[in-house]
Amino acid sequence: MTYFLKPSPTISDYDECDWEDAVYSAYAMECSAYFESFRDKITEASERGDEQHQNVFTVMWAATSLHLNDPTNETKPFCPKATGIGIRFAEVDDFTDEHLEVFGQLIPRIKDHELRARIADIVWVRKRGYQVAEQAVSAYLDSARRLEDTEKPWPPCLKRIRRAITLSVLHGRNAQMFRQVINHIEDTLDRHKENDPSYLSAELMEILLDQKEGDSAKYAQLAEKHANSAEADEDWYRPKTYWELQARWLERAKDNEGSRAARIREAEQYENAAKNLVNRPRPDYLTAAEIQKSAVQVLQRVGGEQERIQRLHREFLEYQRKGLGQMGIVSAEVSIDEPYRDAINSVKGKPLSEAIRALAMISLPPKLDSMRQDLEQNMREFPLMFLIPWIQQDSAGRTTGFVPSSQSNNARDREASVHSHLLLYASRWRSLMVQARIEPARQEILEEHSVGEQDFAPFVADNPFVPEGRETLYVRGLHAGLEGEFEVAVHLLVPEMENSIRHVLSKRGVITSGLDSKGIQKVYGLGKLLHRPEMKAIFGDDITFDLQGLLVKSETGVGDNLRNDVAHGLMNEEDFYRAHAVYLWWLTLHLLYCFAQLSQSITEQP
Repeated sequence: MTYFLKPSPTISDYDECDWEDAVYSAYAMECSAYFESFRDKITEASERGDEQHQNVFTVMWAATSLHLNDPTNETKPFCPKATGIGIRFAEVDDFTDEHLEVFGQLIPRIKDHELRARIADIVWVRKRGYQVAEQAVSAYLDSARRLEDTEKPWPPCLKRIRRAITLSVLHGRNAQMFRQVINHIEDTLDRHKENDPSYLSAELMEILLDQKEGDSAKYAQLAEKHANSAEADEDWYRPKTYWELQARWLERAKDNEGSRAARIREAEQYENAAKNLVNRPRPDYLTAAEIQKSAVQVLQRVGGEQERIQRLHREFLEYQRKGLGQMGIVSAEVSIDEPYRDAINSVKGKPLSEAIRALAMISLPPKLDSMRQDLEQNMREFPLMFLIPWIQQDSAGRTTGFVPSSQSNNARDREASVHSHLLLYASRWRSLMVQARIEPARQEILEEHSVGEQDFAPFVADNPFVPEGRETLYVRGLHAGLEGEFEVAVHLLVPEMENSIRHVLSKRGVITSGLDSKGIQKVYGLGKLLHRPEMKAIFGDDITFDLQGLLVKSETGVGDNLRNDVAHGLMNEEDFYRAHAVYLWWLTLHLLYCFAQLSQSITEQP
């Protein structure tokens, strides 16, 4: 649900309020921490009936709740903060002109760099202006200096620096603020030239290369130093990043031979990373295959390494074959004892492309045979639970389904009861997976990375699940979901999923339309398509059952029925942030990844 802001407090309201105390008492010097402090202040003001202060705290709470997801996006750097299923917070557009006018007066008075950057950037996004851009850039750099925490793979200072460079470039490379950002980047690289266990130096070099700034010889040498240091630490991801950067610096310096040597070292690190993944107690063959493919592609660009390319290609195919064998197995080791830590660790510290792949495979659809065994055991041990018929209702209180008694004299009702309970089991399982695994991992990716629509392009390019001309719709839907805008994601992805299922069935020779008595050809709806016998042959029993329970309803009306609820406008805003909607977004990502892997396994055969 959206939080609607009250009319703006005046500047005198801010002057008479101790709102900055929330900043000083926060557990960290980031807006995500200020957000929690302002929330506590709202509660305190409400309890003492202080509406004036409550209004001030609420506005600042909304401002700090915004998540700086894509600092390189000129018009939309922020997305709403999602902290739980069924909840969404403020967007930039929720602030009125009155709020922005008061913010403009407030900016010079804000002592904290992080908060001053946030308020100035909100004003800039909505109103533009050179002066407010200068204020934002300067504050972002001051905040970045405090947040150079190289104990984290992607220190929080990076997003502030990237936002500063984005704003400065928009106002001209000859402007003072642009040079201010470049100087800050080079000073930071110098401070961490002896030791940097994070990706800070790598990301800063990336910015310099993109902006055609920096001394090529100096930073080629620094990149090599960090690459060797990362190799000594047995880090399987950072070295390839730094070897690639050294190659780019040397290319810019016209040192082609040195660049070629760096590219070969880069390929070696891809190979080492892949071997590390397959030698673990629980091998990750699919990710290893993706990384091994990158090694092959690097060597193909280098040239002259044909024998090595062939060896790596054979290993790639073997990893992929074993990985595809794993895809059909639901592990009994899916942990719910420490779900958040497990989910976060599965994506934490990984480059963005690998983190998204890990998210795609962070769970698997519920296993039908296992659910059936559990249900049969419960029916034997707790028969009274299944004796009485009961109804299913939606969030508006409407009766949407009926579950017959499992002890009915009618065989069809008994079968319907079992099927209905299996659907309910699956729905509860989906809710658990969203809360325990999908959401923690999604939010961790947002915290560590700046994610744009282009980062999802590899999932849809040449994917047999995506009909030609539908790629952009999928990319936009996937990106919206990662940003927490599930009302956008679901509206885009549900019809695309239906079309893709129809597309895949048609490719297998299944007739997906019929003729009525007047000769008019009618396309079959999703309810009919999902129950075609060919679905199980293509998608398997588990995914087919998952799609049926998620998108349509059974004969008894049981099921999440997401497709029809979206199509007929039966979902309010809050419903788009419930577990079944979030799961639909994740399942789309999962299916796209699986189909991409299956397609590659065919096209990559020698």
